[in-house]
Amino acid sequence: MNIVTKGVAAAAAIIATSVAAPAHAKPPVTPASGSGCLVQPIGPHKIGPGSTAPISFGFRVHCYPRDPDLRATTVKLWRKNVHTGQSYMHAERTDHGTRAADEKIYYASCSDASVQWEFHTEVVVTAVFDYSGDRDDGNSDPVLLDC
Repeated sequence: MNIVTKGVAAAAAIIATSVAAPAHAKPPVTPASGSGCLVQPIGPHKIGPGSTAPISFGFRVHCYPRDPDLRATTVKLWRKNVHTGQSYMHAERTDHGTRAADEKIYYASCSDASVQWEFHTEVVVTAVFDYSGDRDDGNSDPVLLDC
């Protein structure tokens, strides 16, 4: 299986969003098979006031030049303790599909502890095109949220 990794900059350029790629983004790579998927993480944000309001997070994916035979997209919501620097996985979701373009939003619950954490979304998509594989990953910018 041919596995290729592309950066967030390629995803931002092809999906044509207004989100700027981080300075550490890798240059775009074209798979040898000519088929591939680009993913863009949708950064976390609170959907209401207060620490108990859920956090939304998700992804956008675009596969080219056609629908993949199989696509698995794993989305992780990470939280980081701003005082100790330790990170924890807050929520994880996996989406399986065959659509060339897709977008999903998920929601994670919060407690009433009202602790400020640094959250970011990590996304990994793996797709199969005629026995050839493609992999793309990316991280959203971190944001501080009470949870």
